[in-house]
Amino acid sequence: MSFLDKLKSLFVDSSEPSAQNPNPARAAVAVQLNELSARVNFLAEEMETKNQQLKQKIQERISLLDKETNESIEILKNFDLSKRKEHEKLKLVVRDNLNLYIDYMKKLLSDLKKIDEKEFSDYLSKIFSKLNEFSRVSRMPYEKATYLIGKEIASARLLISQFGKDIEAIAEQSKSLFEEAKQVKKLVNLNSKLEEFNKLEDTLRQEISHFNKRIESIGNEAKILDNEITSIQNSADYRKSYEEKQEYLKKQENLTRELQSIKQKINFKELAGVFHHDKKKAQLIKDYSNNFRETLKEDETLKIVEMVKDSQNLDISSLKELKAFFQSSHPVPEAEIKITVLKDKLRGLENERAAAEAGISKENDKIGKITKNKNETLSELKALLTQMNISLIF
Repeated sequence: MSFLDKLKSLFVDSSEPSAQNPNPARAAVAVQLNELSARVNFLAEEMETKNQQLKQKIQERISLLDKETNESIEILKNFDLSKRKEHEKLKLVVRDNLNLYIDYMKKLLSDLKKIDEKEFSDYLSKIFSKLNEFSRVSRMPYEKATYLIGKEIASARLLISQFGKDIEAIAEQSKSLFEEAKQVKKLVNLNSKLEEFNKLEDTLRQEISHFNKRIESIGNEAKILDNEITSIQNSADYRKSYEEKQEYLKKQENLTRELQSIKQKINFKELAGVFHHDKKKAQLIKDYSNNFRETLKEDETLKIVEMVKDSQNLDISSLKELKAFFQSSHPVPEAEIKITVLKDKLRGLENERAAAEAGISKENDKIGKITKNKNETLSELKALLTQMNISLIF
């Protein structure tokens, strides 16, 4: 079995403690929800300390291997093949393979010292991977070198083999730590999710608070505008202008009826027959027939009065007065203009209030989704903490 396969077997054999069989190595602890982050940070720091201690232990073992292997390399480099009676070609092959084996040992030592993984399991995995690689690539040079070199190269190989066994022993002793590290890592991730949900929830509640404050402010502004409109409407000037406007509207109504009466008296079909040879007059008659009031306002010469009198003997000279009235416009009182402006502002405030209320509804929908996700995360957290002999108090 390769070094890497042995490490994998350690991970596979490490079974997760269930909720019914919590981690017996950890004393039972109760944690309030508001203390959870502090507890998780403590567990993460504790795990990091354990990781560092084990890594330090392995690094010390790597340093010892470095010292022992370098001494062994010096012996191998100085190994004298000149006194051997074998053929020179064989001795050359052995020397080349010996040098290759030495290079592989040097590379292994260099690779081991460069390993820098945060997670202890990853750190071990990298070590075993390098040992596995060394075992694979060095097998052939080792076998060829042993044709003429025995115990010296075997001693060198034994140093590396013993190192692998020592690391295996450390890994075996750390099986429970692997599982605990997985639990703590998962706990950190779940707690980070929970904290993120809480931050999002706080942000959304702040947004809702801003919306509510704006709605309250809109209510105050609207009340001021309403009071201002009421004040204007209760003023003597406004009442006077209102009465004048009502009189104007009444006169407009009466004159409109009079205008309609005049139109009904005119026989436009007969009139058109009389003046059909004059295109301008024919068009004027048609315009009056289609839109009497608007044509009257635009007819500068009022030829229609003369045309009707000549052809139908009707006196419609009152159209001059009516024309003057409909061409004029009743001046809009300043108070009424102010009220219009204020009402426009009120409508703007109502639109803003509606937008704020829609914003609150939208943010509440988001909070509902976050609350659901948060509760699911809390349930997962609680189950994991139970496995770790920690009860979560809400």
